[in-house]
Amino acid sequence: MGISPVALLAKRQEWVLVRQMLYGMVAYYGLTLLLFLWSPTFCMVYWVFCHLEGMILLCAISYLWHAFVEESEPDNQYVNSVTILDGHDNTFNEDYHVVHHHSPSTHWTDAPAHFEAHKD
Repeated sequence: MGISPVALLAKRQEWVLVRQMLYGMVAYYGLTLLLFLWSPTFCMVYWVFCHLEGMILLCAISYLWHAFVEESEPDNQYVNSVTILDGHDNTFNEDYHVVHHHSPSTHWTDAPAHFEAHKD
């Protein structure tokens, strides 16, 4: 829970991000400890369980966005992540997920225009 990103950032020598991650981890785990000392039941039910539930949900979503890999083109971003055209629920333009891989700095509001400009 935060250790592997810190190790990767340290390996890349991105010390500002390492420090920010460590501050966040100290704050999160410190608050978790305080809640546990105050009320173990409250901490486990309303803090730890919700955190784990959210992580499982986000892992499942991430898996489904990236589950299909074309063996003949393993580096093709347009094939290896799901893009839904004209979907019913397009929250934060997530249907244009491939834009996040093609251009990570593109704001989500600009994703449809970026996709249209680069889809060929």
